[in-house]
Amino acid sequence: MKRVVLGILLVLALGALAMLPGRLERAVQQGIEDKGLPISYGDLQIRLFQRQIQVQGLQSSQTVPTKAARLQFKTSIDTLLLEGIQWWPLFRNKQLKANTLRIAAPQVQVRLDTAQWIDSLPQSGTKLDLELIVHEIDLARGFLAWEQTGPIDRHFQIEDIAAQLHPAPIRPGEAILPALLDAYEVELRCITTTDSNALHRAHIGQMLARSTDSSLQVLDLEVYPQFTPAAFNQRLYYKRDQLNVSVAKLAASGLDFDRLLEQQLDCRHLLIQDIRINDLADRNLPHNPRRRHPLPQPYLLDLPMALTIDSVAIRNGQIRYAEIPPGRKLPGYVDFTDLQADLYKISNDSLFWTQHDQLSARINCKLYGQAALYVNFQFPMQARPWTYHYQGYLHAFDMPNANVIMEQAADMRVLTGQVKSLSFQATANEQLAWGPLEFYYENLDVAFLKEKNGFVKNVVSDLVEWWAFPQENLKHKKHRIGNMHKQYDSSRSFFYQLWQTVLSGIQSVILPNIILPHPLKHEKVEGE
Repeated sequence: MKRVVLGILLVLALGALAMLPGRLERAVQQGIEDKGLPISYGDLQIRLFQRQIQVQGLQSSQTVPTKAARLQFKTSIDTLLLEGIQWWPLFRNKQLKANTLRIAAPQVQVRLDTAQWIDSLPQSGTKLDLELIVHEIDLARGFLAWEQTGPIDRHFQIEDIAAQLHPAPIRPGEAILPALLDAYEVELRCITTTDSNALHRAHIGQMLARSTDSSLQVLDLEVYPQFTPAAFNQRLYYKRDQLNVSVAKLAASGLDFDRLLEQQLDCRHLLIQDIRINDLADRNLPHNPRRRHPLPQPYLLDLPMALTIDSVAIRNGQIRYAEIPPGRKLPGYVDFTDLQADLYKISNDSLFWTQHDQLSARINCKLYGQAALYVNFQFPMQARPWTYHYQGYLHAFDMPNANVIMEQAADMRVLTGQVKSLSFQATANEQLAWGPLEFYYENLDVAFLKEKNGFVKNVVSDLVEWWAFPQENLKHKKHRIGNMHKQYDSSRSFFYQLWQTVLSGIQSVILPNIILPHPLKHEKVEGE
């Protein structure tokens, strides 16, 4: 009799187990319908004894209105596989425990239409009625595309996403995203986007992030204009620089990933390897009088993203700044090659500056690939009003190499001349920059570029060539020590302020005091 009863119970148990997958599938479908979720799928398999749930052909489409725009989401997942499920906690405590969630070929497309908006917003946010505990999430062959349409069309796309995530538990009633990660390893490939005005396009070959060493690497970064120089300018009313930038490697170590998710950059060290910058400015376009360039300290403190970086190293950099002067078609340029730079204590955290006093930078490079140039900066972050200091030293240099900028920017050509050395020490604030400059040179011969039918100008140029520029200024002879003095122009860039300040000191040395304003008059001293 007992055997019969046990047999009946066994049959009933097996029958219940056989019907359980179907009941679970209906429960899943009912939950989707009850919540009104825009989700569909092709096939759902519940493997009770293998402790697996597999969903294939998962698709979702949803439109979310906001005050600024209308968002359209389209999502598809080729295969979603949940492995190592513990069934008993699921039925008893609404607690879904699993070892691994595998997501194959997920594709997410987001379209933002800024031409559509509404005054009131519905409550949004997908929340779970159960606690989700998954030890590992494996994601492979992912794709993400974001597109904005409206007055300015923009886009962001990642062609290949692979990730291994170890998420923290998601409690009942909590929003699914963003979930905190206990550990992670993420690899993104072929990332493309545009800037806010859709003038430049950016491309990243590969991005790697790992929690094991708190690192983030960006490989093969490129930024370039989307249009030819002529077409670029036609889209502008005011002057805007055209940038071509490439970086072989950008690596952050000691990165706080949790703070990064909160839009705060906190890391110990940032390496920028093999950077190339080509900056072209066309001065034929009017300058935007409303655009302001604050000093580095307030600019840093006013950044929308909180950041603290202990040190930044730039290795093997090259920078070319090119400028088309008004009325000209061809640019002049200045080259800085073999650039190495180190920056220390970069932060806009007010608490950070209670323990440190200044941001500093050390830069060394070669001017036009020939002359060694060293510049140091100090930016005090506590003292008011804002003030900063910089010192520089330029080694021997053949001056005709600078004609590529002098002919276009100053209507003059250096025929001969050798710089023996140039050194300067400057202090700058929101009103002006000033300081001494020593410029030693020999065999200087300068010719002004003369215009046709400009007799008066030609005569003046001839007189200046003959009278204004002494052929030499050598330290061991009686020589001149110049003074830099330049009013601060907040509508101009930081680099422009530096260049104009140093140029004022060079003018102080080579021009006669009789035509110089009082702050620029040089001092004559005996040779050493």
